[in-house]
Amino acid sequence: MIFDKQSLEKVIGISSEFEVYNLVGGLALHGGGKGGGSAPAPPPAPDPVATANAQGAANKAAAISQGELAMVDQITPYGNIKYTPRGVSEGYKDVDGKQVAGTPQYTATQTLDPSQQRQLDFSNRAGEQYGQIANTQLDEIAGKLSQPVDFSSLGQAPVADLSTLGNAPTANFNSLGAAPTVNYDSLGNAPVANEQTRQAVRQSIQDREKPFQDRRLQELQSRLDTQGIAQGSKAYSDAMFDNNRMINDFNLGADNQALNQMSQLYGMEADQRNRATNEIGQLYGLQADQRGRATNEIGQQFDFANQARDRSLRDIESQYALDANARDRGVNELTQQRSIPLNELAAMLSGSQVQSPQFVTTPAPSIQAGDIQGATYANYQGAQNAYNQQVAANSSAKGGLGSTIGALAQAGATAYASDRRLKKNIKKIGKLANGLFVYLFNYIWSDQEQIGVMSDEVRKIMPHAVVVMPNGYDAVIYDEVLA
Repeated sequence: MIFDKQSLEKVIGISSEFEVYNLVGGLALHGGGKGGGSAPAPPPAPDPVATANAQGAANKAAAISQGELAMVDQITPYGNIKYTPRGVSEGYKDVDGKQVAGTPQYTATQTLDPSQQRQLDFSNRAGEQYGQIANTQLDEIAGKLSQPVDFSSLGQAPVADLSTLGNAPTANFNSLGAAPTVNYDSLGNAPVANEQTRQAVRQSIQDREKPFQDRRLQELQSRLDTQGIAQGSKAYSDAMFDNNRMINDFNLGADNQALNQMSQLYGMEADQRNRATNEIGQLYGLQADQRGRATNEIGQQFDFANQARDRSLRDIESQYALDANARDRGVNELTQQRSIPLNELAAMLSGSQVQSPQFVTTPAPSIQAGDIQGATYANYQGAQNAYNQQVAANSSAKGGLGSTIGALAQAGATAYASDRRLKKNIKKIGKLANGLFVYLFNYIWSDQEQIGVMSDEVRKIMPHAVVVMPNGYDAVIYDEVLA
């Protein structure tokens, strides 16, 4: 149930929408009294079957028109295409059992240009003659075609026989014996210059000189005795000192002489060893050079053998290539004898080709059928909204909030559009005892102010009081909301 602001202010005796908002539960505190005036008759709901049939007829008419617009006769240099009606298809019965007329049907006829038609006739006649000749020739070569291609006359396929080459050459160095080596074992130990040798030489020199030194000492002592020089005297001591100095000088000379002799001996032994070492090295060089020459000779023989084998291999390859080429030519000749008659048949069976007409793509206009169902239900919804407004005006004219609630009770389970999507300029002005808010608003198609609740809020508290109308919007059963 919808209330306009003027009627509600007149009943409650206030002029401010905020004062109405402060009357918490005020709408539910007043009892219902019946007011005067008669309610208008609601608009009749549209018949869904009739609406569906009308929509189907509109869709069918749009489809037929669209098909006829696409049937465009075309004329090209190679041929034409023409659409001609050939009757109407069998109809059907709708949901009410009424006979519905069928749809018109057409025939598309394609014709060739006269020159193309003559070429097609020539091609057909030539094809028949070619076919007759081909069938005659096919009978003649049928016997040959029934037999597989025989290559036995060509003999065995050539092969490259490498058995005549024998084993591949190898380089054998066994005849050379063991490789020469350098052996210095026969030289013995290498000579050395040591102190033992020098001492031996020195001792030998001293041993040879010792008898002469003893005899000179005896002669000196005898002379001193003859001269009356006694032992212990200074003259005796000086004479002995001179004699000992002579012996010491001799020993120093003996040391030098022993060292020189030792060096000479070491040099002679080292030179002798070097000569022996050189002889051994020269002998090794001669043996190595002799072995190198023998190795080169074996390598040359191996190269000669390889070259001879390569020449023989090339000869075998050349002979194989000649044999294979000759066999390939024989195979090609047999294959041509088999394929030439077939190619002739294929050539005779293939005639000249007729150029097919190339037609352009005709425009495909899009025709949409009128939305009869939408218009019908929109018209019904507009009449229903007008009816709701008229009922609201009659209810507000009864005077007093109690009369308004009484009118709601008289309305029973009647539902009124309360979908927020159909409203604009929405303002909250009050609250019912059950917690639902009362709003001041305008319908989107009207500037007249209305008073009521919102279906989305009612659905949260009492979903049974909200119904969905045929157009998809919500309506509220106010006698449930105000109960």
